[in-house]
Amino acid sequence: MNRLTRALTTAVVGAAAVAIVTASGGTASAQVGAPQFTQGASGFNVYCAQLAIYEDFQGTTPQPDGDFGPVTLGDVKAFQYKNHLQQDGVVGPLTGSQMWQMISWDIQNPASGGNFMTPWGVPVSHCYMVLPTTS
Repeated sequence: MNRLTRALTTAVVGAAAVAIVTASGGTASAQVGAPQFTQGASGFNVYCAQLAIYEDFQGTTPQPDGDFGPVTLGDVKAFQYKNHLQQDGVVGPLTGSQMWQMISWDIQNPASGGNFMTPWGVPVSHCYMVLPTTS
């Protein structure tokens, strides 16, 4: 699957999930069971992980682009180290939970950017649907 196809698929899935959450009157909470991911992945889930890292390191890492390459692998390991997690470079439930905490704090604090629209056409608050978490 090429980058454009992945991006479009992610956008469609994200938009559908937004519609479901909105229609049901639900609120954002973390997505237990979202698949873990590591180097080689691409899409909205990677963008969300990169955004959390970017925020945690106060903009000293590259801007999020949705591609999990060697730089992102190093950044994930640095994020894991900083947050006292196993440094395996995999965005699994523990790492994803920590990333969601970082993003959700930013969403609640407009001075930190708030709930902005991502390049995937969905608000950053919908990262909860694609980051693997423990709760």
